[in-house]
Amino acid sequence: MSDKANVYFTDFRATYSENLLQKLQRLLKAAGMGGLKAFGNIQ
Repeated sequence: MSDKANVYFTDFRATYSENLLQKLQRLLKAAGMGGLKAFGNIQ
């Protein structure tokens, strides 16, 4: 079993240009979970 998993992480620090929800949304899209049914409810 030499399959490697993709690992995503974040520090959950907000910046002046991106709040925590925007950062989480970007992370979920990058992880390929942007199409989840509940994903559209995060705003």
